[in-house]
Amino acid sequence: MSLPLYAAAQELINELSCPVHANAGLWYNKFCNRWEDRGRQWTLNAEDKRRNDKGNHDTRKTSWIKSVTGKPCGDSAQLQENLERYITLVKLCGGDVRVYRTSSRFVTGLGNEHPVENGFTWHHILGTPYLLGSSVKGVLRDWVENWLDDIKNENRNGIVNKYFGSQKNAKAAGDLIVFDALPVKPVKLETEIMTPHYGEYYQDTDSNKPPADWYSPVPIPYLTVAENQLFVFGLAPRMGKTIDLQQVFSWLDLALETMGAGAKTASGYGCFQAESSFKLPVVQQRPKSQNMEGAFIVQPMSAIRKEMEDDGYANPNLNIFMNALTVKWLDKMESNDTSEVDRKETAHLLADWYRHNKPGDWEKPKPKNKNYVKVQRIKEVLSEN
Repeated sequence: MSLPLYAAAQELINELSCPVHANAGLWYNKFCNRWEDRGRQWTLNAEDKRRNDKGNHDTRKTSWIKSVTGKPCGDSAQLQENLERYITLVKLCGGDVRVYRTSSRFVTGLGNEHPVENGFTWHHILGTPYLLGSSVKGVLRDWVENWLDDIKNENRNGIVNKYFGSQKNAKAAGDLIVFDALPVKPVKLETEIMTPHYGEYYQDTDSNKPPADWYSPVPIPYLTVAENQLFVFGLAPRMGKTIDLQQVFSWLDLALETMGAGAKTASGYGCFQAESSFKLPVVQQRPKSQNMEGAFIVQPMSAIRKEMEDDGYANPNLNIFMNALTVKWLDKMESNDTSEVDRKETAHLLADWYRHNKPGDWEKPKPKNKNYVKVQRIKEVLSEN
C-alpha cells in the first residue's frame, strides 16, 4: 500500500519491523500498512503472504504486532536520562521512588482504538509502554478500600479520603501524588493471543443469539510487555501535606503483587514485585548559574551531598536539616580537618539550601534573626580566596 510519504520514509515503512531508532509507539499507532484491499472492504484478517517464509501463517494483524517485538523497545541512553530527571522531580516534590519488576505479562490500553482491534498505551516521547499515574493511584485506592487488613474499618474512610481524596468532592485530590510508572531500561514486547468462543453473541447485542458451542473461536492477537521488565514508580506528598511514604509503598508492594495493574488483571496479568537489586542513580540538583535561578542539571551526587541528604537536606520538614546544620555542618565547614575543596562544597550546598528554603534570611539577613550568624558564617567561607 502506497503512503503519502517521502521516498526514504516509504522504504522504511515497507520494512517488516520497526526501524531500530524509531519511536515504536509512533510507528505502531500511525504507520500500520498491512491492509489487504478486498474491493470495498479493507481487512487485516487475511494471511500475510509478503514474507518469503512458506511456513508463515500469520494474519496481517499478527504481522503488524510482531513488527515491534523481538528486539528491545526504547533507547537506553534516553531512558537513563529520563530516569535521572524522574528521580530529580520526585525528590524535589519531597517524594521517593522504587523500582518494580514485572512478575507476569503486563498490558495496558487494550481499549484504545487501533486497526488490530486491541490498542496499547505508549509514552509519546519515550516510545515505550508505561502505566499512567492515575491507574496506579486507582490500584492503591482499591487496595486500601477493599483489601487492606491492618486498619480498622472505622478509620478506613478517613485514610482513603486523606490520601486519595473524597469521591463526593471532585476537587479533593488527596494528599498523595502518584507519578506515571516508566521503564528504566529498554523493555521486551511479546505477542499474545486471546480466543473468544462466543464472538457472534458478544458482537450482536440486539439479537437473541445464545452463547452456544457451535460458534467458531476466533483468535485475536494483542501486544504485551514480557515478564522481568523493570519500571520505576514515584510517590510524593502534595505541597504542604505530610504523609508516611514508607507505609504507602508497603501498600503498593502488596497491591501490585496480588492485584496487578493495567488490563486483564483477572487473568493474572500486570503483577509486579519490588526489585531491590537495581541500583538507582544518585542525583542532585544545582542551579546552572546564578543568572539561571530555578534551572537544574542532573549530576552524580557527591559524598557530602549524600550525607546531607541522609540528614534531611531535601526533607519538606525544614526543622530536620536546620538542626543538622546547626549542630554539625557549620562546624564541619569551618573545621581545620576539612579540606579546602570540601569546605567550599559544604558552603555552596548550605547556601543553596538557604536560597531555596529561606531566601529572605539569605538575601537580607537581620542581625536579630536567629539565622543571621549562620548565614554570615557560610558567606565568610564562600568569600575566601
